[in-house]
Amino acid sequence: MKRFIFGFILCLMLTSCMDSELEKQLKSVLQGASERYAEKAAEVEHSKGVYPFAYADGQMLAAKDEDAWAGGYFIGSLWMLSQWCEDETLQEAADVLTYKYREPEGIDLPHLLTVVNVAHRNGYNVTQNARYSTAMGMVSKLMNGNARETYRMMEPAEGDSVSYLRVVINNMPAIETIFDMGWDENVVTHGKNMMPLLCREDGSVAEGLILGEEDKSNPKLFAIYGESVESAWARGQAWALYGYTMLYRTTKDEAFLEQSEKIAAYIKQNLPEDGVPNWDFKSDKKQKDSSAAAIMASAFMDLYALTDDKQYLQVAEQQLTTLCSQEYIAAKDECGGLLLKHGVENYPQQRLVDAALVYGDYYLIEAMIRYLNR
Repeated sequence: MKRFIFGFILCLMLTSCMDSELEKQLKSVLQGASERYAEKAAEVEHSKGVYPFAYADGQMLAAKDEDAWAGGYFIGSLWMLSQWCEDETLQEAADVLTYKYREPEGIDLPHLLTVVNVAHRNGYNVTQNARYSTAMGMVSKLMNGNARETYRMMEPAEGDSVSYLRVVINNMPAIETIFDMGWDENVVTHGKNMMPLLCREDGSVAEGLILGEEDKSNPKLFAIYGESVESAWARGQAWALYGYTMLYRTTKDEAFLEQSEKIAAYIKQNLPEDGVPNWDFKSDKKQKDSSAAAIMASAFMDLYALTDDKQYLQVAEQQLTTLCSQEYIAAKDECGGLLLKHGVENYPQQRLVDAALVYGDYYLIEAMIRYLNR
């Protein structure tokens, strides 16, 4: 606890009189996040690994069963906060909870990849611990073996039982781990193959598609989280911007930059004045999604760092200004220790609508740190 207090004081000292009002606000939010995440980490450790997923309707939902992947975002947030505040207690908590995370029975490979991308990858960036890179390597190898069709859109190998190829935009951010683990050709192939299939001329992006084994020339689009296959699910647009910007950063391939800027232009044109989108850009049903805005803000900061184009910085500033206001940041005891209110997990199924979502916290924390480190 003494080390946490020291780290917390260090965070306070980082705020100088030269900071802008937004910078002061972001540092204040990060300081509060560090405090509440330290307390939440102690609760998780005491509860034998019941990681938080979401807070809605007055109760905390655990990251378990089909939602077990969400535990990775809690761990990843701990890692980022520990690095920001240089706090050993937070780092120790992140290390313990990463070690204690157990692969749930039945979790699919894309979700397992998400876990190692946000938890183990952040852990490795902070500690250079080979245990984390080993986990990343093992999951990446599985993704390129058992699920190679998803990532390369290859013909199924002889003897494979896979009868179709399924591609979803949600997986885009996590393929950075596959790239880092040396499967870069597969990642580039996947990214380029997706562009003509999911990315539309107006810059919007479809949610997912299925290619039938017998007729791969006729992909079938589908929507789970968006209103329809023709709509523009806000978090899907955020994943696409984040993923293609990451692909440009890692490859310096101009095709990925062009696609990123096309998606960015669509988002920017359709965002409301406060920067927080409706859950689906093309829906008449109104419900803002703060988690989509947080992902977008982080992606816009990444794109700004790569291009030095101030229009992307300005969008991120507006989104961060709104998200870090009292309207969106929960009071300490308001959302069970989570940070960002008014997220939407699945509007069509009315699941966790107007909720605090752990991945919303993760991308808000990342966006704030990217802004302050610009």
